[in-house]
Amino acid sequence: AALHRILGGRPLPAAATAISALDIFSARAGSWALARISADQARARSELSAALRSAARTLADRLGPEPAAWRWGRCRGLTLAHAFADVPLLGKWLSAGPFPAGGSADAINQSGVLGLDPFAPPSAAPALRLVVELSDPPRAQFALAGEQAGEPLRPAGPMTDAWFNGRLLPLLRDRAEIERAGSRRLVLEPPRADPSVD
Repeated sequence: AALHRILGGRPLPAAATAISALDIFSARAGSWALARISADQARARSELSAALRSAARTLADRLGPEPAAWRWGRCRGLTLAHAFADVPLLGKWLSAGPFPAGGSADAINQSGVLGLDPFAPPSAAPALRLVVELSDPPRAQFALAGEQAGEPLRPAGPMTDAWFNGRLLPLLRDRAEIERAGSRRLVLEPPRADPSVD
């Protein structure tokens, strides 16, 4: 009902999600805040200064007194959860991380949280980065969070490292190039028939 009032009485479209509803709420809240700042600039300056001092105290408590050492990624960690992440002991061993994760839901380096705690571990991040030169598609490059190369027991490796550090790998498509770049070769063979079975 409150969201309905914030939207000016208009119903949400059937396809609207919780995230789009929150985006609409944020846009309305931002407009409301800007209107209040314009209405009483002295009070706004005082409240914004107090908020900045409070944020600085919080960061100093978490990250130390030197602002030059403050990094968003030190405030929270991103864990690449395995499908068995909830299995005691095994899940923690198969999952990768936590890794320092910067970004936000509104940044190019997306890493959003659910709820209102900005220090909560990220709940969503794009797993794939793909850059394609449209004039030369074979030169595509990528980075992928999590090793998805037939190694279920190795959750982090070169692809994850590239993803976290903003590097890209060539997206090889030619068989000869793939074989030259590979360090190992996996050969799948059908099981042999057991001669002892009739």
